[in-house]
Amino acid sequence: MRLKHRQAFGYSVVAASVLITLLLWIGSRWYFDEWYDDPFLYVAKLGSLPATLLMCWAFVFSTRFFWVRWLFGGLDKVYAAHAKIGKITFFVLLLHPIFLAMHRLPDVAAYFSYLWFSPQWVRNTGIIALVLFTLLVVMTISVKVAYHRWKITHNFFGLVLLLVIWHIVLADGDITRYPLLRFWFTSWLLLALASYVYIRVLYRFFGPLYDYTVIGNESRGDVMELILAPANPHRRMKHQPAQFAYVAFRSPHIGPESHPYTVSSPPGTDHLRMSIKALGDYTNQLHKVQPGTRAEIWGPYGYFSDYLFEHPGKESVFIAGGIGITPFLSILEDELFQKHDQRMTCLYYCMEA
Repeated sequence: MRLKHRQAFGYSVVAASVLITLLLWIGSRWYFDEWYDDPFLYVAKLGSLPATLLMCWAFVFSTRFFWVRWLFGGLDKVYAAHAKIGKITFFVLLLHPIFLAMHRLPDVAAYFSYLWFSPQWVRNTGIIALVLFTLLVVMTISVKVAYHRWKITHNFFGLVLLLVIWHIVLADGDITRYPLLRFWFTSWLLLALASYVYIRVLYRFFGPLYDYTVIGNESRGDVMELILAPANPHRRMKHQPAQFAYVAFRSPHIGPESHPYTVSSPPGTDHLRMSIKALGDYTNQLHKVQPGTRAEIWGPYGYFSDYLFEHPGKESVFIAGGIGITPFLSILEDELFQKHDQRMTCLYYCMEA
């Protein structure tokens, strides 16, 4: 399947899982012949059930697993889906409290009191989860915060998940009442919890982690070129042309969080070269990364050059702008690419004068 079709396929799989959820819910109610007297409850469930499933998907997207990357055609596409589905989850979830209290209208005071804290912990857990989820989503899509602070806020989504699970158990509603629906959601919620624990705790032990050391740095205008050597010569990251990796520098002069950078050196070399343009608070500090600094590298990721090398006989047109030249540097210097008929390749490179 071509990469350009893969993203649509990924969204189709997510949509199919939502459809399965709704079919299991309606099918269970039909099988047990249990129907709501209050029609607004159906809309409330149309908010809570798909939103809970989509929340689980959002946690799975954060794992960087191969099958997740394959599903959408690359890690960048996965993160785009993660952001989009996170926003959809929030707005779909709002249907649940809005319509759950509809039976109290036209008494407006009673309606809004239902949406506030009470002696009933089943409602309180839902309210706390919704408030926390709202704050995190607003900070993500509306408030401009530094990248390292933005990453820290994402740790609290695990708390939201735990509150949602607690709310489901206390509510003792459709998810816990019907066997197939209970099995379906238990599986997804356990997968979401496992995904959170993996990426937040276990990833540094079981993920594709490599230890490197900075052996050279050179400033080329607003671009910092870093050269890194593997701490263990027998364990180095093997990348394909134009792939990228997440790098965290262990230096007291710069933040410890990891950032994604394209590897501009070709495959097969002993060292990695990262060509990084100063575009923000973090990258503006990279000149402080001195030789001898330890670096942790996770990767590699990306399918940018796959189609090119799978079809070596086709003519190629490369278009790059500014620091966007970095993946093409890796491709052009690659030993396998050097065997191509160079007359079939044209590179257009634009930069600000």
